[in-house]
Amino acid sequence: MKDWEEIKEIEKKKKTNNKGYLLDNIPKALPALIRAEKLQKKAAEVKFDWVETREVLDKINEESSELINSIDKLNQGEIEEELGDILFTIVNLSRKLKVDPEKALNRTNEKFRYRLNGIEDELIKLGKSFKEIDPDLLETLWEAQKN
Repeated sequence: MKDWEEIKEIEKKKKTNNKGYLLDNIPKALPALIRAEKLQKKAAEVKFDWVETREVLDKINEESSELINSIDKLNQGEIEEELGDILFTIVNLSRKLKVDPEKALNRTNEKFRYRLNGIEDELIKLGKSFKEIDPDLLETLWEAQKN
């Protein structure tokens, strides 16, 4: 019976062009943050993972330096790649800290929206629009919203 199951598995892999790699079962159609987290969890199962959280932070710093170099070179392809590396590593940091990256980002999105709405309220009181104010006033209003 075991031989029959092995034969069926081989046939299935041939049919789907699937070599049976560790990460093959993680759908490409998932949202990027969720997919990154699943890829990293699967890799961690086979001990391909950083031991210490500090190592992940060091990697974020390394990737940030690489992004700065790409920006300095005005190389859009490299910029996209390095930014992707940073995002991927930040998802890994979230996983290590047991923080849901989707939840964390959604929370920050709402905080940003709330603060920007507050700036709009202030502008209405001043009888102005975003287009009419200078960057210094905008920064002052932003800082006021943060406090």
